[in-house]
Amino acid sequence: GPVPPPPPIPPSLAAAEAPAAPLPPLAEAKPTPVPMRKMDEPPPPAALASTEQTPQFPGPLPGVERPRPAAPQGAMSAIPQPEPSNLPPAAVQSGNPQPTPPPAVLPPAQPSPEIAARPAPKAAPVATTIAALDLPAGATALAPDDGSRVATVIAQYQRQPRPVRVVAYAAPATGSAEQLNSFRAALDRAQIVANKLTEGGVPANKIQTEAAPSGASKPPGHVEVQFLP
Repeated sequence: GPVPPPPPIPPSLAAAEAPAAPLPPLAEAKPTPVPMRKMDEPPPPAALASTEQTPQFPGPLPGVERPRPAAPQGAMSAIPQPEPSNLPPAAVQSGNPQPTPPPAVLPPAQPSPEIAARPAPKAAPVATTIAALDLPAGATALAPDDGSRVATVIAQYQRQPRPVRVVAYAAPATGSAEQLNSFRAALDRAQIVANKLTEGGVPANKIQTEAAPSGASKPPGHVEVQFLP
């Protein structure tokens, strides 16, 4: 059948269901501006908002020992007086130690009979310089004057053969590598003289070549030919 119409709404209910009027918008709260501070400036101290108080206890806390009074300070005992010494009165008055006794003088040591019976040791052999030459740096041959001096050495060797030593003096240098090169150049100059002696008849196994540092009396390039005993 047909649907009956809805009953009318009472006025009290109609007023309650009516939409309420919109509320006015709330004002937007603006943040309080904070003053800018410099980079190295510390922040301002904030106010202490703590309201807490230290609790007060009427009696001693449980488990806490009461403070004890300080112990009385003890008195230092008297220092005992030293016993009188048995030193002489002069030493006690001066307060200085006795002078040390003079050192003992021992007799010179005497060698044993076995050592005294041995012959005296021979002195080191002394070389005799026969000729002196001057070879400049980079020289490859002897000068005419130097050749005559070498001939004199050869003649003396033929009269009395003995070992021959050729010493060449090296120029001073600063570094180790430069000093080594200087000694090698000196050995080359000594070998030039040794080759000349070998050509004159002196056996090569009787000739020694050496390099030595130069000095005031032995300038660089100086070469000496010596006879060994």
